[in-house]
Amino acid sequence: MTTMTRVGYCSVCDKNQRPKRGQKFLYLKDDEFVIGSIGKAERGITPHLYILIRTTDKTIYYEQSCLMEGCGVERVIIDNKQALSINESKISGIKKTTIANWNALVMLKDF
Repeated sequence: MTTMTRVGYCSVCDKNQRPKRGQKFLYLKDDEFVIGSIGKAERGITPHLYILIRTTDKTIYYEQSCLMEGCGVERVIIDNKQALSINESKISGIKKTTIANWNALVMLKDF
C-alpha cells in the first residue's frame, strides 16, 4: 500500500474550529477519491492522506495532507461542475517514522 487515508490531527483545522457538521472531505475508497460529509466530529481530528515515499531497514519516509475542504482540499470548477481537489501545495514535506508506527497506522480502519 503506497497511499492511504486515515484519521489524524490537523493543527490548522483545530485553529479554524474544523471539522464542522456537514463539511466536505475526501477519502480513498477502492483506489478512488470519494467525497464525504462530516457528521459528529472532534475539533482538529480530520481525514488525512498518507503517501509512502520510501523505506529503509528501520525508517519509513512519507508525505501527508489534511483532506478537509478549506485546508488540504479546495473546491474547483471542472466542466462547469463543482468538484473537490487536493491542493498539492498543502502536502507536507517528507516526514519519517519507524516501521512499527507506520504499520500501526496501516492497521487502523478507514473511517
